[in-house]
Amino acid sequence: MGRIAIIAYSCEPGRGSEPGVAWDFVKEMGQRGYNLTVFTKSDKEHLVRRERLPSNVEFEFVRSLNVPMKRKFGAARAFHYLLWNLSCWRHFWRMKNRKDFSFVHHVTFVNDWLPSAGAFLKLPFVLGPVGRHPRLPKTYLSELPFRSRFSEMARSALREVADNLNPFLWYTHQKAAKIFVISDELIREKHRHKTNVLPAVAIDLDPIAHTLSRRPASPARKFYWAGNFIYWKGPELAIRAFLCAKEQEKGLELHMFGDGADYPHLSAKYATVENLFFHGRVSQAALFKQIEAMDAFLYPSFEGGGMVVLEAMARGKPVVGVNYGGLSQMVDEHSGILIPFSDTVSTSRNLGDAILELTTRPAMFSKLSDGARSRASKFSISAKCAEIERHGYENYL
Repeated sequence: MGRIAIIAYSCEPGRGSEPGVAWDFVKEMGQRGYNLTVFTKSDKEHLVRRERLPSNVEFEFVRSLNVPMKRKFGAARAFHYLLWNLSCWRHFWRMKNRKDFSFVHHVTFVNDWLPSAGAFLKLPFVLGPVGRHPRLPKTYLSELPFRSRFSEMARSALREVADNLNPFLWYTHQKAAKIFVISDELIREKHRHKTNVLPAVAIDLDPIAHTLSRRPASPARKFYWAGNFIYWKGPELAIRAFLCAKEQEKGLELHMFGDGADYPHLSAKYATVENLFFHGRVSQAALFKQIEAMDAFLYPSFEGGGMVVLEAMARGKPVVGVNYGGLSQMVDEHSGILIPFSDTVSTSRNLGDAILELTTRPAMFSKLSDGARSRASKFSISAKCAEIERHGYENYL
């Protein structure tokens, strides 16, 4: 069996989001016996080398020029990604064993509007799953502060330019022998014949299974939100929903985990609210330990996916959120309560009512908790890898 070149700009153990998507995929495919060479950023080399990986999995740590503020601004991060891909291309062509590769697979960024170095390596090329966050509802966008509105408009403009004026992006999609996208809306008509729909996020259920125990039917009291404090993940919408529910149930708690651009403002604005706790950024291990004591996940996010949703459901935490984007694909009526978004005030009130349902109806909460575990199993990393094997790898190995 030849080697597979994995393009994974973000790949890191013990993290969610993009780094976790790539790490879990590499670990699972390595366990399945594939010979992998993972091309990733060099800044996490010390973390990767600490891990025990099978001998058939190798890493190539690609250095590139740094871009200041890349963690703070999306445009800077996208520019760094492009520079890294150029470095990755150079790195590959300088390798003496490059003829050992059978094909190349782009795993991260999970992004369909930026090109990939994998398309330029003169090998059969598999792309994805890739995707993008959906456009925000206009009513939600209009109610955001100017800074957030400007950021969203800039992000949308950048995607439009990339879609319509970037020949390297066109080439990436043209060269791909197989494309996986995260939703039907992202299928490009020209490439429909070679495109499959497959969620990017998937969860390794094995480490979670031994920690689970069935809880007696009891009302939900402790809710949590986790993620990057940024407008499209809805942290303030979650707080407002909690405040609406708290008008009737004083003993409710909401725990907020994470940091980000909006964290200083929101943590100061709501600092005096009783039973609202801002924990800041914590390690993945610390987060998992904390949420063992939580009852449900309050996450009114508008993003296209979310590993945190699967992490919650796998642990039996029903999800309360908005019926939009990735949530609408991951959460069904048996695993949580999703509310259609109308405007911030009405939706906050409706989300608050959903919280109260879990609080006042213990049998319903218990049923949704069981349903959340069952639903998470549909998004296992083993199922995702099996799908990619079947539709992406079988022609090249």
